[in-house]
Amino acid sequence: MAEQIDELKGKQIEVEIHELSGKRSKNANAYLWELLTKLQNAGYGNAVKLYTKYIRENGVSAARAVPEEAFKTYKTSFLDEGIGFQIERTGENTWTNENGEEIRMAEFVQYYGSHVYNKKQMERLLDAVVQDCKAVGIQTETPEELAQIMDSWERQ
Repeated sequence: MAEQIDELKGKQIEVEIHELSGKRSKNANAYLWELLTKLQNAGYGNAVKLYTKYIRENGVSAARAVPEEAFKTYKTSFLDEGIGFQIERTGENTWTNENGEEIRMAEFVQYYGSHVYNKKQMERLLDAVVQDCKAVGIQTETPEELAQIMDSWERQ
C-alpha cells in the first residue's frame, strides 16, 4: 500500500465522492431466508421448520443404503453439514457380499441444504417459496429482480 501511495506523490488526482446507497445486492439464499422470515412473521410457522419443509418438498435428495452398523455415524456426519441436510429413514434390507455374508442395510433418503445447490436447483426451491408468499399476500421481488438474484447464484 505504501508503494502505491509513493507512486501518487506529486501527481494530480481527481476524487469523486458518492454517498453509498446502503442497499446490498441479495443472493438467492439470503433472499430465501428473507421470505421464510416474512412467512414466519405472518404466522405461517417457524422459518427453520419452513426451510426444512421446502427442502423436503422441492429440494435435492437421493435414496441411499449403508450397512446398519455404519448408519448412525453416516447420519451424524451428514447432518453436520447444515440445517437443510436431513435424513429420513425409509426401511431396511439385507445385502449379500462376495463372501456370502448377509449384511443388514439401512435405507434412507437424504436431503441436501440449499447452499450446495446449482442454479437450476436453487431456482426451483426459491420459486416454491415465492409462489407461497404470493398466495398469502406477502410482497416479493419482481420477476426481473428475481432473475438478477438468480444470476448472482455462484454454485454451478
